[in-house]
Amino acid sequence: MKTSYLTNLILIVVVGLLYWLNAHEAEDGKTTTTLSQVSTKSIDNIIISQSKRDDIILAKQGEVWQLTHPIQTHANPTRINLLLSLLSSHTYRQQTVSEQQNLEQFGFNNNSTRLQLADQLFVFGGVEPISQQRYLLHNDIIYLIEDTISPLLNTSASSFIDNRLLPNSHITKLTLPLYQQQDITNNTLTVSLSEGHWKSNPKHASGKLISLVDSWQHAYALQVIPFDTISEKLVQYVKHNVLIWLENRTAPLQLTLYLSDNALFIVNTELKLAYQFPRMLYQQLLLTTVTNDA
Repeated sequence: MKTSYLTNLILIVVVGLLYWLNAHEAEDGKTTTTLSQVSTKSIDNIIISQSKRDDIILAKQGEVWQLTHPIQTHANPTRINLLLSLLSSHTYRQQTVSEQQNLEQFGFNNNSTRLQLADQLFVFGGVEPISQQRYLLHNDIIYLIEDTISPLLNTSASSFIDNRLLPNSHITKLTLPLYQQQDITNNTLTVSLSEGHWKSNPKHASGKLISLVDSWQHAYALQVIPFDTISEKLVQYVKHNVLIWLENRTAPLQLTLYLSDNALFIVNTELKLAYQFPRMLYQQLLLTTVTNDA
């Protein structure tokens, strides 16, 4: 009886130990690894290749990313960082590709979206039906990753344009139209920095001038689109000119304002880009014709 009891006890302990080891093994199987050990700081060019679209090419110039093809302008730093985050993405499963393996079962074909970060090439396949994770091919290994990057890749080049209206450069002077009774007028206002203080002609309170300049300095568009794609729509609206002097430019930056029924468009004539803002933002970017004592 005692021997039987002892045997059963040992079996229970063994079963418990096996269960514990199996549970930890399962947890280890779920442990994620980083997709690549390449540092994001070493990446200085990015190419996005999509089916039936021109390649989107981004290049790092100094510390600033530029969109170089098919549009040439400043790139959106937030979206650049999202692309670079792929390098440190966690993988949930991996499988080495054999020479005879059919990759179409994972959604890879000649039309697959490709992302090249310097010399690192990543090909995006289909979605695994159970986990809803994305198949990714890199260095002849198929990985499963969270599907956070591919939606960003399947957009137009304009999605990678920097939404900031002005570059990282301080304003020293502005010439703007004034508004009155919910509409922009032909009257203009000149605001300039003199001995550390903002002054205007016609005269406005210094607090309003500071707020005005700050609104321009940090203007961030809802979207940015090539001007050619929207020029016909804007013809019906009155055009108003804006001149902005920046500390690193000798000539002023020329902008054009269009106040439509539901939006404010500011066109950078040099870059041929249209920046779309909420319509009521014009009341922050412009002052009224009513002057105020400083």
